[in-house]
Amino acid sequence: MFTWTSIFPNKPVEQAAISQKTAETISENRLEKESTKTVESGDILLGVGEKTGSIQSIKVSGVLIMEQDGLPGFLQVVRTAPRQSMVNFQDGVSMQEDGLKIERKIEENKNSNHLKTVILSVKNDGKESQKIALKILAYRPLKTDHEHEKQFLGGSVFLDGKERRFSAHEATKSFKGSPSRVMSQGRSYATILVIDQPEGLFHMEHLQSGSSVGWVELPEKELLPGQEIQWQFKLYAGPMAIGPLKKAGLEEVISFGAFSGITRIILNFLNWGHNRLHNYGLAICFLAVAVWLPFTPLTWYGMRASQQTMKKMAMIKPQETRIRQEHKNNPAKLQQELMLLYKKHGVNPASGCIGCLPFVFTMPIYIALYQVLNRTPELRGASFLFIRDLSAPDGLIRLPLVLPLIGASLNVLPVISTVLSFIQQKAMQPPQIGELTEEQRIQQQMFKFMPLMFLFLFYNLPSGFMIYWVISSALTSTQQLLVRRSVK
Repeated sequence: MFTWTSIFPNKPVEQAAISQKTAETISENRLEKESTKTVESGDILLGVGEKTGSIQSIKVSGVLIMEQDGLPGFLQVVRTAPRQSMVNFQDGVSMQEDGLKIERKIEENKNSNHLKTVILSVKNDGKESQKIALKILAYRPLKTDHEHEKQFLGGSVFLDGKERRFSAHEATKSFKGSPSRVMSQGRSYATILVIDQPEGLFHMEHLQSGSSVGWVELPEKELLPGQEIQWQFKLYAGPMAIGPLKKAGLEEVISFGAFSGITRIILNFLNWGHNRLHNYGLAICFLAVAVWLPFTPLTWYGMRASQQTMKKMAMIKPQETRIRQEHKNNPAKLQQELMLLYKKHGVNPASGCIGCLPFVFTMPIYIALYQVLNRTPELRGASFLFIRDLSAPDGLIRLPLVLPLIGASLNVLPVISTVLSFIQQKAMQPPQIGELTEEQRIQQQMFKFMPLMFLFLFYNLPSGFMIYWVISSALTSTQQLLVRRSVK
């Protein structure tokens, strides 16, 4: 356990000057960097300000997730009543000028190396009743060195059981309701402050630096001589991973959106595969095959029905062309004659849609895998073959200059996926009999450019997602070739 206690010299004139200067510094939204001392606590390394006692930096298992950047320190305490003044925590015990002692303790938690217990207490050692109100800094933006990861920076606060999200550059504003949990989140790490007895208010403060911080305002209390009050918090600083969060009792903070349930299943499957194959890349390959296999019969049936329909359509193409020419000025008659023609030859134009059902059913898996690769730290930095990081684009070929839409490196997997799509499209193209209608020509041109559209959509996606897509596409293309040969 380590303790900081506020120290205010018993000199009214100097104290008033200090308080006025502190209030001006707070109102101007800027703080000078202060020297820090390092405090190690389990897997967490804290940089504690020697003057304010606030947490200026946090390292988790060697990863810097919060840095000293001139912002108010994390868990900084400010006295807001009867006047505003910053509370400076130092070693030892010292009294404020009005006889109040403010003390903050951070204790270890036996259940988790990433979880701490924060105790903030105020005791009236004077001879008269005193009023006090405090606020504590509960949100501070996390650090990231990667430009594409800044989109994940932000936070959330639970107010009366409802979650409210905000950005790292939120405007100054107050929130209604009593805060019970405040979280600062990046792509892979988070700090979470849980208030054991929710009370008070929460407000965001936009600083001149462009960043924002969040304060929990504790309600004003009146202390009789000798009376002591205490607030207790739980502090989590660690990865946004289900394992560590579950140990800390905070598993519910992970949200993957509308497909959260499927995403958790995918993550558990990948962790299970990693434990046996010892590589997340191989686990993703196994996932692609495991998802493809159950839908094989339905896909085979749909592809076969589609191939048979295309074959029959090619046979009746001359008759269809004649009917379209004869009734081109009468759409109702045209549709009636075409339906009779299709019925006579047992053609169902919609039968090919059955082959699309597996893709529709597995679409949530694509979304879930994307969320896993973007949100969970387990796959961050995981390598596979020539890929250095499955959670980022492969960037295999480094370019001598930055190109528009491409960047400083060439991502190979999206290009491979596009080539496979062109080959698949060419192989599956039915033989042309007769002249195409204007509508059919437009559709044919659209299908030709479809792979290029997917290239732009997929170019900057995580390489782990592209591995899954390429394997699934390769398996589907192989199945299509086998079906086409069986129909001949």
